[in-house]
Amino acid sequence: MLVIKGFNSDCLRDYKRCDICQRLYYKDSLVKYHNKYYCLDCLDYKADYSTQNDYNYIKDNDKIRLGIELEFDYIADKLKAFLFYYKFKLCYDGSIDFGEFKSPIFNIHRFRYVLKKFYEMYKKYKYDSKLVSSHIHFSFIDREKNSKLWNNWGYLKEYFAEEESKFIEYLYDNYDLFGRKFNSYCQVNDYDSRYFFINNTLKNTIEFRLCKVVNYCQLKWLLKFILKFCDIIKKVDKVNFNNYKKIDYLLYNYYRYYNQKYLKELKKGV
Repeated sequence: MLVIKGFNSDCLRDYKRCDICQRLYYKDSLVKYHNKYYCLDCLDYKADYSTQNDYNYIKDNDKIRLGIELEFDYIADKLKAFLFYYKFKLCYDGSIDFGEFKSPIFNIHRFRYVLKKFYEMYKKYKYDSKLVSSHIHFSFIDREKNSKLWNNWGYLKEYFAEEESKFIEYLYDNYDLFGRKFNSYCQVNDYDSRYFFINNTLKNTIEFRLCKVVNYCQLKWLLKFILKFCDIIKKVDKVNFNNYKKIDYLLYNYYRYYNQKYLKELKKGV
């Protein structure tokens, strides 16, 4: 790729600066999204796997935080430009062929807005892109509520790993809403592993690892389940920790309901 240095880009109609590295390139060699241009080198540059994305869209009156990791084996340049435009950070991941895009910290409204736009573009470029998984991260902004959610799931997840859970049994054969089956990177046996399908080994966040979301309809109904899941787990008190079957039955009913709503809406082509 030819790089031109030392010119005033405002005087050169055929040249634009990459929004990331600010180097000057022939405009036709760049990838554009809205009014931003990106060079191919920057679109493919991967930060270390452990790199966090601290950019956030949180406002003072927000109650929850959401994030998503979009993992790709390959991805169209236009989709990369879209994700960089909305402040996603591309990181290395040895388990997939290309890498993962870590989102900023979203409030629920920004999360829905950006991801709806993403899936509109993904539909257009899905034959040039292969989405492997899309882990969703959830936390309450209120520290006390978030601590209850995090700690309560720490107590409860052993039951879902070792006992006969109606929720898990249903999920094995009806994984449409999550989008993929259990596997070695999102499993249901070792509850202390960071690969447990609903993971709380990360500090102050719950990670839903089983997700492979491929359209906005799926995201909409899955998000409803995630919000309900977190609300149920947060409200469990120590007196009811032994009442696993009641909690299990609640999760089973809500997941079945949202899974069926998703499939019904998907069939209609909504």
